[in-house]
Amino acid sequence: MITNDDWENAAQSFESSLMILRKDKNGWVIGFSVHPDEAPTELLEAPLGTRFRVVLFQVGDDELPVPTKDNQIGSDKPSDVERDPVSIAGQLCRTLEFQKWILKSDDLSEYDDGVNFKKILEDEAAEELRSCLGVASRSQINIDQSAKDKFKILCSDFREFQMSEESDWVDMDECSL
Repeated sequence: MITNDDWENAAQSFESSLMILRKDKNGWVIGFSVHPDEAPTELLEAPLGTRFRVVLFQVGDDELPVPTKDNQIGSDKPSDVERDPVSIAGQLCRTLEFQKWILKSDDLSEYDDGVNFKKILEDEAAEELRSCLGVASRSQINIDQSAKDKFKILCSDFREFQMSEESDWVDMDECSL
């Protein structure tokens, strides 16, 4: 299980200025200008296409972080689960950590056929998710309020699991509430 220490030990901190913002077929391309003394060596040595998880804070003239409108208390912005639960469900089912969690297993080798391991895991996670939500297809989450409510609970449970330092599996039977 990934802990907060793992994230902190892998973090690369530097100050930068937003310079490029454009869209391409894959999404947004965001470019930053970084002073040579601030640029982390690991970032500069990473091959193009390397994946990174990015956390950004806008820095105000007073050198303090500027809160975003979306993150302020009382924000009426809908959560990802409320905006597009079907897409979120699909993304989750492709994530190894979610697959381990929903399949209640730290060892997924039983699903490894040597060829289609990732696809099999995604399919198994999707099947377990559909079973938990009581739907035949993830697309029903958009039209079945009960399934949508169960999915919100499931996402909340998964977030709690991610934030906990324990490796105990969350009881998925809670989804049947």
